[in-house]
Amino acid sequence: MDSDLVLVVGVTVLGLSIPSIVSNWSDGVIPRVPVLSLLLGVALTVYAYVLKADGVDLADIPMAYVRVVGRFLN
Repeated sequence: MDSDLVLVVGVTVLGLSIPSIVSNWSDGVIPRVPVLSLLLGVALTVYAYVLKADGVDLADIPMAYVRVVGRFLN
């Protein structure tokens, strides 16, 4: 599997889980599923870091989105 795709999915899941955790926490509900999605996002991001030979920097994330979206649109 491509490291860019794994990175994009991981960062997206990670980003979407944070508002869900805050929402559940403010409603007084234990955020079980959002925490699991947070862990999944972290695991996918770490896996993408391990897949790439020279690692992943913060500057690589926007270009990974561009490459993945470009691949799907092309």
